This record gives sequence, C-alpha cells and structure tokens, in this order.
Amino acid sequence: MIDSSDVCTYCGALATDRDHVVPVAYQGVRYFTSSNWVWACSECNSFLVDQMLVTVQDRAAFLAERLAKRYRRVINMPHWTQEELSELGDRMRMEVQRGLKMKRLVAQRIENCRIVSRHGVPA
Repeated sequence: MIDSSDVCTYCGALATDRDHVVPVAYQGVRYFTSSNWVWACSECNSFLVDQMLVTVQDRAAFLAERLAKRYRRVINMPHWTQEELSELGDRMRMEVQRGLKMKRLVAQRIENCRIVSRHGVPA
C-alpha cells in the first residue's frame, strides 16, 4: 500500500524529501508546518531549492518545464515497433527497451506535474 508520504507531490516519483513551499532562503527560518511543506522526490526538491514560487501549483508548473528540458533527449527518443526491436541484437534491444521505459516514466512524471499545476494537490 502506498502512503501519501511515499509519493512526490509534484511528479509522483518516490518521495525522499520535504519541500518547503515557501523556500527557507526567503523565510530566514527553517521549520516544517503542514501548511509550509509537501513531500517531494530528491530531484524535484533540488530543482526547487531557491525558486521563489510560493504555491504548489506554480512549483509544479516550473517542474514540468524543468523536467522536460532536462530529459528532452529521452522524450524525443523515437518509437520502436516490436518488429524493429526483434531485428536488434540482445544487448541493443535491452538498451532500447530501457530507453523506452525511461521515456514512459519521464512522460508520466511531467504529466503529473502538469496535472498538479492545473488542479493542485488531490485531497
């Protein structure tokens, strides 16, 4: 069973950190209250470290663009049919399949960020 503390509020990946919605750099004080932090994966949290974006929706919109930029090569990887994959050697086929899996995961993370940016965090 997945607990909400296991999932990044923004992208849906495994959450390992707490993200201050109002960054510590702008507060002057490091504290965690339920209204000031959300669960985040380490990648999203590191992208947001000093961004002056004070709503979850704004932070999610920023992350959607940042993830798309970081993983543009993965996202632009061409689609391979099963026939094309079957023509490849074992090692090459495994590499292509790994890339296609990464493409699906990244696309899902970006889409999760876009959903949160439009609708906020589900209750």
